[in-house]
Amino acid sequence: MDPLFTEEQLNKMSGEDIISLMKTMREHYQKQETKIQILEEKTKELEFLNAMLSDRLTLAQRKQFGPSSEKYADGYTQLNFFNEAEQEADPDAPEPEMEESHPSSYKRKKRSGKKEEDLSAFETTEVIEYKLTGADRNCPDCNTKYKVVTKLPFSKAVWQHHPWRQAS
Repeated sequence: MDPLFTEEQLNKMSGEDIISLMKTMREHYQKQETKIQILEEKTKELEFLNAMLSDRLTLAQRKQFGPSSEKYADGYTQLNFFNEAEQEADPDAPEPEMEESHPSSYKRKKRSGKKEEDLSAFETTEVIEYKLTGADRNCPDCNTKYKVVTKLPFSKAVWQHHPWRQAS
């Protein structure tokens, strides 16, 4: 750290200036010492709090994941149901052949009349169908052929005319 004053500047200062400079430095030093003490106390407090919380966490984990508090009575042994097959099996027996099985997927039977029931709430409209033949298939104004827009089952067709398009 570089000095605030050079040796030459200190030699030129009067005694009163040096005394006031020393007083200011002592005040600054005392403030820094109190800050250090406060920070050390906070550090000790936080370390204590950290240790306490760590102990609480350890106790909670032991309580949750530790050995069970249920103890067996003297002379009682737990029955081993699940190892019976392994104990009874012949280790020298050959492995059985595995067959692949493909279970059929379950399909729920549809209720009859459901479609009509679902569509009954909608308004019914009358469908008028036209079958155009011969000269009726052309537009009377521009003589272009009508195009099939929608073909319905049983050769029913809906026709639409676009006079601005060229017939292909």
